[in-house]
Amino acid sequence: MSPAPVDDDKEQEGREVLDAAVELEEEPTGKGIGWSSQIQGLNHRQALFVAGYLDHGNGTKAATDAGYSHADVHASRLLRNEKVRSAITRQRNALMVKTQKKGDVVIERLWREAENMENSEAVRVRALELLGKVHGIYEAERKEISVFGGSFLADLDLSDVEEVDLLQESSVESIGYDGDV
Repeated sequence: MSPAPVDDDKEQEGREVLDAAVELEEEPTGKGIGWSSQIQGLNHRQALFVAGYLDHGNGTKAATDAGYSHADVHASRLLRNEKVRSAITRQRNALMVKTQKKGDVVIERLWREAENMENSEAVRVRALELLGKVHGIYEAERKEISVFGGSFLADLDLSDVEEVDLLQESSVESIGYDGDV
């Protein structure tokens, strides 16, 4: 049993993103934050801002962490800067590819565990369970619950009901109450 085939368009798009990420993988220079040399056209603080922004998504906090004074003003300015925005996009794509690679490795490992006849049956079944969870097989069924919208008493057609029937009280026995509490 092997994973389902991938659509050619999606595979091509994935390869393009992967190629872009591979281009970013340069030798570290020992300067800055490690991968700041990979972000061409940015100074050290801008690279720190990009790293902080990717870490938590808060521009003001990223600008403060990068050492900018008046962080809110600088964050707004940096997020409008084309070089910074493209660096954020490139790094985010590279992180997504890296995460996808890790996920693919885990899925491949689970397939090997599930298909390895030397493993115990419990190990193979557990690997298949985890693969089922990854692929969404065990998601709870979603049931649509519709609520009846009541209507106003004024909208009820009571023409065939006698006024006496509406005012009549029902006895205690008729609703199953025996009087003991």
